Amino acid sequence: MMTKLLFAAVLGAALGGAIGYIGRTAGGTCMLTCNPAGGMLVGAIFGVLLVSQGMTAGPDHKLSSNVIEVTNAKQLDALLGTAGPVVLDFYADWCGPCKALKPTISEIADEYAGKAAVAVVNVDRNSETAAKFGISSVPDVRILKNGRETGRLIGLQDKSSYTRVLDGMVN
Repeated sequence: MMTKLLFAAVLGAALGGAIGYIGRTAGGTCMLTCNPAGGMLVGAIFGVLLVSQGMTAGPDHKLSSNVIEVTNAKQLDALLGTAGPVVLDFYADWCGPCKALKPTISEIADEYAGKAAVAVVNVDRNSETAAKFGISSVPDVRILKNGRETGRLIGLQDKSSYTRVLDGMVN
């Protein structure tokens, strides 16, 4: 990532400097675009900004093998028919807070393995399921027992918010 940023800064500075040199020799009067030093500075800044647009803070977190990915309504119905608590994390791939919640969901799935089922539902791929639950924003985590909702946490929460609700259901 740093290599990309450095490359973008150097390339932007080179292009900006060249434009500044050409502008100066053409008789321009703009302090930034007709000045090689100013052009280099502006070019470096724009190069870094352009390249950093698509960068994320780190690699995408892989979910634990204890997390169930719900892909259809039949699978969800079977999951809701289980005896223990079910944690449903409604998320979207484009959602930053949803990505930040992934490690927490994985930790909860590992800690409550055998006591509670933890599942994720992509709202873009499962719009009917999201509509059934009235999902209007993500992340939206629903905690259910015997098919009935017993807890709901909207937005990015700390791990203790989820475990506090679950602890009351599994103990």
